[in-house]
Amino acid sequence: MSTHGSSAMPRSRTSRLPRRLLASLSTVVLITALGVALPIADTGGGDAAHAEEEPTAMTEAGAAELAAERGERVEVTGLREERRTVYADPDGTFTALEHVNPVRVMQNGEWVEPEAALVHREDGTITPRAATMGLSLSAGGDAPLATLTRAGKELSISWPGTLPEPELDGDEARYTSVLPDVDLIVRAEVDGFSHLLVVHTPEAAADPGLAELRLALETTGLEVTSGDEGALAAIDTGAGGTVFEAPQPLMWDSGTAAEDGAESSDTAAGDSVRLLTEDEGAPQQNGATADEDPEEGPLESSRISSVGVTLEEGALVLRPDQAMIGDEDTAYPLYIDPVWKTSTLSAWAMVSSGYSGTSFWKFSGKDHEGVGRCPQLSGDPFYCNGAGVKRLFYRIPTTAYHGRQILSAELAVTMYHSYNSTGYPVQAYRTGSFSSSTKWSNQPSWSQRQDTKSPTKPTASCTATNQNVRFDVSGAVGDAAANKWKTTSFGLRAGDESTHVQWKRFCDNAQLEVRYNTAPDTPQQSRLQMSPGGACIGGDKRPYVDEAPRLTAYLRDKDHSSSNTEKLKAQFRVFWTDASGAEQELTHTTSMKASGSYFHYQVPDSIPEGTVIAWIVRASDGHAWSPWSWDGAQTRCQFVYDSTAPEEPEIASEDFPADDEWHDGVGTYGTFTVSSDSSDVVEYRYGINKDPSPGNTLTPDADGRATLTWTPEHDGPHSLYVEAVDRAGKTSTRANHLFLVQSGRSAVGQWAMSEDETADAAADASENGNTAAAGSGATFGIQGPGGTGSLAVALDGTSGAYLAPDAHLVDTTGLFSATAWARVDDLERDQAVLSQDGTGEPGFVLGYDASDRAWRLSFPEADMYALGEWGVSADAPVAEGQWTHLALVHDSHLNTSRLYVNGALSGTVTRDTVWPARGDVQIGRSVTRSGYERHLHGALSDVRVFDRIVTAEEIGALRALPVDRTGYWPFTTAADGTSPEAAGGAPMVLAGDASVHLSDPWTGDSALVGEGHLQLDGDEDHASAQAGTAHGSFTVSVRARLASAEPSRSMTVLSMPGEHHSLFDIRYGADSGRWEIELAHEDTDTPETTVLTAADTAPSSENRGDHLALVYDAFAREVRLYVNGAHAQTQPYSHAWTAPGPVSGGRALLGGEWEQYFSGALDDVRLYAGAADATLVSALSRTTETPEL
Repeated sequence: MSTHGSSAMPRSRTSRLPRRLLASLSTVVLITALGVALPIADTGGGDAAHAEEEPTAMTEAGAAELAAERGERVEVTGLREERRTVYADPDGTFTALEHVNPVRVMQNGEWVEPEAALVHREDGTITPRAATMGLSLSAGGDAPLATLTRAGKELSISWPGTLPEPELDGDEARYTSVLPDVDLIVRAEVDGFSHLLVVHTPEAAADPGLAELRLALETTGLEVTSGDEGALAAIDTGAGGTVFEAPQPLMWDSGTAAEDGAESSDTAAGDSVRLLTEDEGAPQQNGATADEDPEEGPLESSRISSVGVTLEEGALVLRPDQAMIGDEDTAYPLYIDPVWKTSTLSAWAMVSSGYSGTSFWKFSGKDHEGVGRCPQLSGDPFYCNGAGVKRLFYRIPTTAYHGRQILSAELAVTMYHSYNSTGYPVQAYRTGSFSSSTKWSNQPSWSQRQDTKSPTKPTASCTATNQNVRFDVSGAVGDAAANKWKTTSFGLRAGDESTHVQWKRFCDNAQLEVRYNTAPDTPQQSRLQMSPGGACIGGDKRPYVDEAPRLTAYLRDKDHSSSNTEKLKAQFRVFWTDASGAEQELTHTTSMKASGSYFHYQVPDSIPEGTVIAWIVRASDGHAWSPWSWDGAQTRCQFVYDSTAPEEPEIASEDFPADDEWHDGVGTYGTFTVSSDSSDVVEYRYGINKDPSPGNTLTPDADGRATLTWTPEHDGPHSLYVEAVDRAGKTSTRANHLFLVQSGRSAVGQWAMSEDETADAAADASENGNTAAAGSGATFGIQGPGGTGSLAVALDGTSGAYLAPDAHLVDTTGLFSATAWARVDDLERDQAVLSQDGTGEPGFVLGYDASDRAWRLSFPEADMYALGEWGVSADAPVAEGQWTHLALVHDSHLNTSRLYVNGALSGTVTRDTVWPARGDVQIGRSVTRSGYERHLHGALSDVRVFDRIVTAEEIGALRALPVDRTGYWPFTTAADGTSPEAAGGAPMVLAGDASVHLSDPWTGDSALVGEGHLQLDGDEDHASAQAGTAHGSFTVSVRARLASAEPSRSMTVLSMPGEHHSLFDIRYGADSGRWEIELAHEDTDTPETTVLTAADTAPSSENRGDHLALVYDAFAREVRLYVNGAHAQTQPYSHAWTAPGPVSGGRALLGGEWEQYFSGALDDVRLYAGAADATLVSALSRTTETPEL
């Protein structure tokens, strides 16, 4: 009986009798003809019963932040699966639970508790309430006995005759008198089903119909095959890989009671059997009683035999062992049990020395099995009949731990029964792999013992949460992480297999509980420094230093975030070869400090001079060490100590001091003072974040001092390197000044113009809160530069066409910048986008110049009676009605102002006169002595004003539009061979056998998202839509589910074809066994490509599938892959060609040929113009419909 995820107590059945009464009944024969079980999918939430009680977050980073804030564990819902739950712990580590059986089921986008109880549907079929696959049973008549479905694959099994209407009892359907004195019982499970033939008399057992059971098979997208050992597999014809599987069928009898002192002669190879001594005591009712029902599987006293199985002309033919049926010693009922299951990476099995040629895959449908030598003495509730020694195996996925540091790992399982209350040992091993054909005679190697426990308290029930024995398997999981094993297998065996007293029974509810940590990042060679000496360099360019240097490394942890600052320590290793050829080294480990800091080690001056000395560094978060800094393509740092070299200069700065603090900031100037104790220095050479060069020099004053003024263009760690040069041209050792720069100050005024049409003012998103009141010529709520994804304000060119923040924001004689999206609808007159009032003239005007037909930046030469202006116009003419991004940057230090149009520098102007405009900022107009003029006839969006320099990189980022959805296909309907686009755009045209599968909450094979999904069989099925070209930044989002857990060939989820090759190919890679994205560099038959791989995530065939997102960021020139909302990999990529499309689901154009047809389900296909951020990707990864995104 399976109770996974349901009640902790054994299920009661009114139709059953105690075993002691069965012995007195007339002979009854039960033949289990077929059993099927399926895996349960996990949607990303926790257990349904606890979803509202425990804190959750979609991503690992978000969960880590919340766990640190709340001081309690937080579930990572983006990693939730049918058999997996992951928590972020308050200390920055993570804990994952990997269950061999499903603990939750996805129905209509929500997680629910698994429930196998059968119910009648409106169409007359019978289904379980909450299962992991589609399962429907016959309500009687000629319909198939059972039909299994998964991702469009279907397997139907029919009884050779008309079925009566069944009697339902919980998870059982009983079809009475399918043959004379023969009943058929079908039992549903959360992940499958089994059926039994109950033969009530010896005469019924002799019925010729039982000599050969011919069960008709019908399949869609599957081919049923039989292995050498009689194991059955339903293989995906589209992509290979097993969808459903069944071990060789078994038959067993009802068992017999033991005679006093009776003992089986059966032994395991090499074992010796001994009788119980008085000291060992009698068996006890310890946890379980003798009232075990043989319908649940073989009793320990049952005799067991294999059932012949063949596939013949569309039928599964079962041939029970006639010798066992006719044997006078056979205790009726008999059972025959082929059990179908969905093929998953998780598995469990038992092997028995007494049945060394028999497979007991997934415990043959039982939910607990034995470990050790089965008892054979009078009084034992589990008296055995030749079972001998039993061992158990569990297989659990471990892909998620590749590259992780395993802090601890426990295999937890429930002890259902023990021989008595004395604690005897049971041992846990890491074993070799096993399969549905594994039996005692070919069991895998017992590679490495992990732990031994001596439990004493059985539970007499098997539930999803009552595991009570825990084995330390940290070593095995650590090996799995290091060696990148897809799965890891474990085995349980008794400490002494020669004695019955160590007999125990364990459940099929094993789980692996892994506490793991992400190791800190490998130190970047570009972030390693020495002073004196400068940057980390090896080889011929290694520096000479006049004193033992101070080594510095900037280190960061992957788990570091804005609200979760990890602590790190550094370990420096300094090494060299001495004069005798012996290796020498020094090692230093620092104290803990915040991630994102500099770490230092002062090399002692006892190191030898004139010798090449190397050093490397690594980081630890207290749990795991990162790789050394010379890992991969990086190299060691080197220097030569030579005390005769000139002294290094000294560097000081009040604006950017060399400490571990972060200082303001990008876009502001700072001053550095350079000095030297040497009296003959004639110049200083410097480099910022690069080596000093003769092209960057400073001339010292009479006191030997020089000043450098500089503004950082990006945040993070920076280095100023300086060398002093004397009159003879000799160069000192290099001085190094390391400092940390914050990102630039946010805008002092920021108006998105995203209000609806009823608004009369624009909100200021800056901390100043200066709402911009709109004039009568302003209308909000129009479409902005990002299309339907953005809003703007329209200005009609009248005297009321303006917005007035009523605030003085910038000093027009100092540093300031401004940006805006602007559109001009009248090219015949001058117009202002942005200005700031002076007394009679504006301090500056960013706007449109009608005479030049161009965007222009201007500064009147005086406040009141200006005779002219300093200005610059862009070269490119303005197009009427076209959105343009504008930016101005005023740099008072250089006395220049720069005009940017659509992110490109379009002109620079120098001001010969500078004066302060002390009035307010104006949007859409500019002041004159007689009032306001130049009212804008056009539209504005996202207007920002800064009191600092905005860098070219920041302008590019500000120009990036919010993502605009250009296509969304929810696959909820289909008509005339098409499935509509949500906003009425181009539909998906369905080709081949492609179809839209509509969700039915009772079938178990629910839609991936919402009410339906696209179903593809891998045999040239596909769907396509002409949704425009992929150019600039773009985002692709889709949810996909494989039909089988491990397909044998690569398959495309989505692609965008060119003439010869697809621009992008989102796919399952057969060689890697992972989700991948391939991007072509050009449209040729054999292009160079960039490939991204989600190495730490095994693709899912569960009901929820996996959410995949491709984000191409044209500004950053990189492409990102996300799986289930979590970032998987980033690679540099420059999109150099435009693919005309159409977007194609389920195939890719490769070298001019359509290939890699997909077998499984696709859903929620979306295309966006623009690069989605992590927040949007996380929202898109939800399993519920989000049409608003």
